[in-house]
Order: sequence, then structure tokens, then C-alpha cells
Amino acid sequence: MRIFHQPKFDFLSVKWYCITGSIVVTAIGMLSLVYKGGPNFGVDFTGGAQLIYGFSSQPDENQIRKVVETAQVKVDSVQRFDRADKNQVLLRVPMEKKEGRDLSKEVTAALTKAFFPQATAGAFDLNLNGTDALQAKLVADDPEKLAAKPNSDPKADYGRLAQSIIDARSRQGLFKTVDAAAKVPGVAPVTGAWLKEKTVAGPFTLLSAENVGPQVGKDLREKGAWAVILSWAAMLTYIGIRFRSASFGTAAVVALVHDTLFTLGLCSILNTEISLTVVAAFLTLIGYSVNDTVVVYDRIRENMQKSRRDPLTSVVNRSINETLSRTILTSGLTFLVCIALFFLGGEVLRGFSFVMMIGIIVGTYSSIFIAAPLVIVWEEWRAKKSAQNSPAAPAAKGKAPAKAR
Repeated sequence: MRIFHQPKFDFLSVKWYCITGSIVVTAIGMLSLVYKGGPNFGVDFTGGAQLIYGFSSQPDENQIRKVVETAQVKVDSVQRFDRADKNQVLLRVPMEKKEGRDLSKEVTAALTKAFFPQATAGAFDLNLNGTDALQAKLVADDPEKLAAKPNSDPKADYGRLAQSIIDARSRQGLFKTVDAAAKVPGVAPVTGAWLKEKTVAGPFTLLSAENVGPQVGKDLREKGAWAVILSWAAMLTYIGIRFRSASFGTAAVVALVHDTLFTLGLCSILNTEISLTVVAAFLTLIGYSVNDTVVVYDRIRENMQKSRRDPLTSVVNRSINETLSRTILTSGLTFLVCIALFFLGGEVLRGFSFVMMIGIIVGTYSSIFIAAPLVIVWEEWRAKKSAQNSPAAPAAKGKAPAKAR
């Protein structure tokens, strides 16, 4: 399938405008990074806790921040999570110097004290306990008297029942009342009565908790940076060997560095959080960008062998035009997939898909307007330097100057 029929765009006529524009935008992004003191690293790299809570009614972010900070827990940010109708809040809590601190437990206890003070001490909250805790309580109280029944395994039976109740809570988000838990399919009337008597349904639930120590975060930062740097080196080696040309290899790696810094700068300007999934997006972007560049380089090499007498500028321009339909089709379809991930993939994949969306645009642009033109710039510079270093042809000896007639 071809989008363009024998296109003849003169891409190289604007190479200096594109290279200059890329330098300017990348410089602005780097200044943003310096101004902000570095990327907006997530909990994966800084250490701390990332907690997601679901509430039975619309939560007040400012009130939640005050409650948590009153409990002597520092909070980086409190923000709405997912759709507004889900009543979910994301808390980012930085890790302090003391290792082993259970931040999720401290934050949950503070929220319980503020939003559910009527709960009696030691009350079993169906919204804050998991399958194992509920199974243990059912086995201990044995509301259905399974222990007295022959051929009965209370632990296994109550385990399945507890799993059904917690699965129902996950589907609903949380139990607004204990009655909702008692009506779960498979819950016997006697167990339903026990739930109403022995348990409570608090106004919020802990949906997710990620805890990372500061040392682990530091290690991940270093390994993430090394992963990107080593990927650049691997691409330089691969392209240098494949095309047996320093100009092709260097130009490709300069384009990769451009793509990475350009995208990182935009992430800084837009205050995008850098998490492990975002680092994975950067590595995917590097692979995607170099693949597109290699396609263009392959066509340049083929055309150089076919048209040895044509100027390199003409060969490169023709090669970019010949691969243009393939580039747009591949990039366009990948971009559509990333758009779908961005809007439908949820918060977990939003950072990854956002970086990929930017990266596809930047990577496609750099393959056409940065990587290929840099080969021309390199070869022109090398030819000029070679001409300057070569000795002038010696004047012919033993010949008299021609006389004018």
C-alpha cells in the first residue's frame, strides 16, 4: 500500500532549519530539567509509598492531606485518580531516612481515625482487610459450625467464601454497607447475620499500595540511566558494523540521543512522572526509532550502489521519498495503538503510552530530518577536511609557458 505515488519532496533543503529547531527545543527542555532540579521521578525511583484509596463518596483532597500530615506523615501529592465517578485518590508519600516504616499502615490508620471514628476498637473492617484476614476470622468464629460437621474442611470452605466476598468488593469498588457483603452469592443466612454483627464497612478502602525504600529507588535510578546509555552504545555498534560507516553509525546515535533528550525535555515541561513503565517506554522508543532509521539507511545504501555517479544529497533525498509511505503507515498505525492505550489503558499505562506517543512523532521526524541529513553533513565535512589536508598538485616542470599568438 502506497500513500504517495513517486513523491519528490526536497527534505534536505530544510535540514538546517530542522536541526536548529531540534537544538532549540531540546535546549529548552534541558533548561526545564535544570530549573526543576531534574525529572519528576515517581515513587519507583525516589522511594516512598504510592497509595490509591477508594471512597464511598466524593473525597476532599485538601482534607485528606491535612489528616495525613497531622499524623506526622509527609505527603508529596494528593490527587484524583481514574474517573471522577470512582471516587479514588492517589497519595504519594516520600520515604524518610528510617527504613522499614509501614507508610500504608500509618496513612490508613490516620484516615480511619478521621473518617470512621465511630468504629469500635478492633472492629473488623470489610473494606480494609483481605481474603486471608477474613478467612482467619471466619475460621475462628465458625458461624456455620463447620468444625462439627463430618467430612468438612472449615479452612478450605471459609477460604472460598472469603475469596467470593473480597472478589465482590473488588468489583463494586468497596462495600458501602455490610448488607452488600451479606448479599454476595454463596453467603449463607447465618454467615450474613454474623457479618452484620461482627464486621463493619468503612467509608474507604485501600486499592493499591506500592512501597519502595530509598536505597532501592536510588539503585533503580542508576540502572535506568545505564539502560538508556548502554542502549545508545549498542545501537552505535550495531549500525557501525552493519553499514561499515562511521558517518551512518554516529548520525544514528546522535538522532537517538536527540529523541531521548527531546522527549525527556517535553516530559519535564509537561511535568510527566518518570516511573519504571516510562523508562520502559524510553527503551521501546529507542528501538522503534533506530528501526525506522535503519530502513532509511538501507535504502540509501542500495541507491548508492545503483547510482554511484549521483551526488549523495540526491541519493539521500530519493531514499527518504521511497521509504516515506512505509514510514507514515508504520508510525501512524503504532500511534493509533498508543492513543488507544492512553485513553483506555488506565492510569498504570498512561505514562508509558504518553511517552510512546511523543516518541513516535519525534522518532519519525528524526529519521527523516535528523539522522539522514547528518550523514550528508558528516560526509561534506569529511570531504572538505580531506581537500584541505591534501597537498596541492605540483607545477609541471620543464615546460615553457605557452606564447600568446
